[in-house]
Amino acid sequence: MADVKGGKTSLVAPIGNLVAHGLEVLMKHWLLRKGVPVEVLSSWRYGHQPEMLWTDPQSEDLREAAEQEGARALAAAKESGRFVDEDWPQPIALLNEHIGELSKLHTSESNYALRYAAAPDATAPVPLFLLDVFQPLKDRLARSYSRQDFDI
Repeated sequence: MADVKGGKTSLVAPIGNLVAHGLEVLMKHWLLRKGVPVEVLSSWRYGHQPEMLWTDPQSEDLREAAEQEGARALAAAKESGRFVDEDWPQPIALLNEHIGELSKLHTSESNYALRYAAAPDATAPVPLFLLDVFQPLKDRLARSYSRQDFDI
């Protein structure tokens, strides 16, 4: 499995699997803190589908926070000069695309391509952007457990 830019292939699937699973758990905890019952989050509706969690109306504040972190991450990447992209995407568009692709690869829709053997020509989003965006949000979520309120 190769990343979408055609780069290194050896670690994309294992890292993608861990990132997809981590996003799933982070989003479920976020929704738990918003008051969504655990029975709902463990139902077939959500399953192991990060995209369903991401697009849930109660995840709106998560999407807004991720968009802000995405803008920061893209600005840092552009400023670094290590990337040659001329056309920089909007953060929310890139997040929607990456989470959608990763979600498909994390579910039965792709026969769980991130966990098991995938087609040789299969591609996956580069997980670094998602890590740059969701690491700070994970930290905010962790800090919220020491407070009664959940103000991200």
